[in-house]
Amino acid sequence: WMGMTVDPKSGTAFVPLGSVSADFYGGKRKGTDLYGDCLLALDAATGKLKWHYQFIHHDTWDWDPPSAPVLLTVHHDGKSIDAVAQATKTGYVFLFDRENGKSLFPVVETPVDTVTELTGEKLWPTQPIPAKPLPFVRQSFGEKDLNPYLSKEEYADVKQKLSTYHTGMFTPQSKEGTLIFPGFDGGSEWGGPAVDPESGLLYVNANQMAWISKTLDVNNIPNKKENSGEAGQRLFKQNCMSWHGPDRKGG
Repeated sequence: WMGMTVDPKSGTAFVPLGSVSADFYGGKRKGTDLYGDCLLALDAATGKLKWHYQFIHHDTWDWDPPSAPVLLTVHHDGKSIDAVAQATKTGYVFLFDRENGKSLFPVVETPVDTVTELTGEKLWPTQPIPAKPLPFVRQSFGEKDLNPYLSKEEYADVKQKLSTYHTGMFTPQSKEGTLIFPGFDGGSEWGGPAVDPESGLLYVNANQMAWISKTLDVNNIPNKKENSGEAGQRLFKQNCMSWHGPDRKGG
């Protein structure tokens, strides 16, 4: 849904792919979920895969690439390199050599929290974190970020609620509530970044909104015992039909 970018010089189509269903629970899709949350470099004439890169392993936060990548030329290690940049919902920018998909800066597979109470869920133990560029949004939300202009009563109420949520980047979904920050809509958003070739600046329309996600066991909700097909139809009617239409052909 985020579109693609084509390099006419090399005949390469750079295609970012969405997250794997179900978005927030991965108990029935073990592993990294390749090719979800990936950037693909395809031969535009044949569709043949040249290279790929996955930004989120076993995504349960709906942090798929939000926009088409941008093409730019960077001066790196004394050379001019044709590169492709992908801004992400997590606030990182990944920068690759267009030809071979090699990251221009180190990317560290960083250990993350995998302790979860959700039955069958097995989160991936690491996530890729680029050393550069630095994140363009905040990636944590705590008490110090609460609105200081609230009344004492409002501030105390929000502080108390915040203390009950699981917090932190790549924190597992939970029944108590997990604070997702950056939120499900980024970080970077659908509009995507743009490059000024004269100044060498990358502009990103950034979003910094916290979301709260709670995971409920459908078998413990009164009158909500349904199979996955019924659940999918219900969720589609509730959340998606107004945009995609009842026949899923769009409005």
